[in-house]
Amino acid sequence: MNAFKAVKGINFPMFNILHFSDMRDDDHHLLVEDITFRSAIVLKLSAYRDYAQQRELGDTTYNLHRSTVALLISRFSEPSKNFLIDTTIYVINVLAAIAIWLGKQNELNAHIRAMQHIVRLCGGKRFLT
Repeated sequence: MNAFKAVKGINFPMFNILHFSDMRDDDHHLLVEDITFRSAIVLKLSAYRDYAQQRELGDTTYNLHRSTVALLISRFSEPSKNFLIDTTIYVINVLAAIAIWLGKQNELNAHIRAMQHIVRLCGGKRFLT
């Protein structure tokens, strides 16, 4: 059974990230309604596809990357506290990984600053424990 899970995790990377059984009943709507989160998932899957085919990131992945960044910027510009939800942290992590992959140090630094800002807004180090 462990071998099956390992193979499933390689072929379906989201299997390792999303654990639907751990979600509260009221959390499932985020997967459908949060366009920024959905965009990050599709971006990550596109990047995995490019990687699995042993090629550089393709035009589709770059376009998804640009649109996900734009959606995240839009989320941060909203007056509400939408940036405090868990999916925003996931999106920032995906974008940081893509920035590392692309060798974009300035972009990576921006994602790190955004994450630090969220941690401060959520109460600092206590938020992480």
